[in-house]
Amino acid sequence: MGKLSKNFRTNKKRNSGLVYEMLVYHISRCLVEGKKVDAQKTVAISKKYFAEGCPLRQELDLFSAVLKTNVKSRDSAQKIIDSICNTSSTMNSRALDEQKSRLIKDINYTFNQESFYDYKIPNYTIYASVQTLLNEARNKKKSLSVADRVKIEESVCDYLTKENKPKDDPLKINPNYSNAVYNFLMKRFHNKYEGKLNESQKRLLTKYAVYLISNRQDPLKEFILKEVDRIKNSLLIIRDESINKDSDLMNKISECRKKFYSFSLENITEQKILEVLQYMRLIEELDS
Repeated sequence: MGKLSKNFRTNKKRNSGLVYEMLVYHISRCLVEGKKVDAQKTVAISKKYFAEGCPLRQELDLFSAVLKTNVKSRDSAQKIIDSICNTSSTMNSRALDEQKSRLIKDINYTFNQESFYDYKIPNYTIYASVQTLLNEARNKKKSLSVADRVKIEESVCDYLTKENKPKDDPLKINPNYSNAVYNFLMKRFHNKYEGKLNESQKRLLTKYAVYLISNRQDPLKEFILKEVDRIKNSLLIIRDESINKDSDLMNKISECRKKFYSFSLENITEQKILEVLQYMRLIEELDS
């Protein structure tokens, strides 16, 4: 994106998309560090302000229209931008501003630390650009210059037409927490593996954090079921000959396979998430 004028400013504390992602990050971090009470407090705040029908949830859905969409042409991208701006123009600015102020107050009171806003969110500039366009659409006194608006819209168009954009939620756990997550899991299961949490495991933790906020099981279940199929296939076909020749180890793998075949997702619990994470680690070890 070209250089914007000095009048262009973003406020991450009043950016619905960024704050929501930071809440998800914080839940993940609390789970990793075993801080269940803090995780529950964060979930409560998230549900309070981002539940279905809430003003901030309505604005968050406009972020999703950009962040989770991929189109082939810039014309289609521009139509999406026009659509979210038109929708934003019909929203109650006062209600949104009041909710954002209350959310900031609750975050400050609950966590009592400025560092909450230090999480590094991927695609930060896109979140900033989308929020700026949404604000401008509701602002009767236009604050953006024509040049700045064009530059911002071009950057959003670039993102929407970007090839090979991940289909998953744009949020990923900060790699800096990989070791902490790994140590947490190993303590839970008393295993002595070496290495770091892989990308699939980090995605699972992130999706679980999102589930805790939204109570929407489908995205989490879909991801877990794919992992379950992958794990079952890997446990069924052991390619490493040295493992195949180890009868004791093969018996243990067989026991794991039988246990995992009875795995149920009727109720999603932390224990089940940790169980899947453990099997994901086992498969990585077997395939290495």
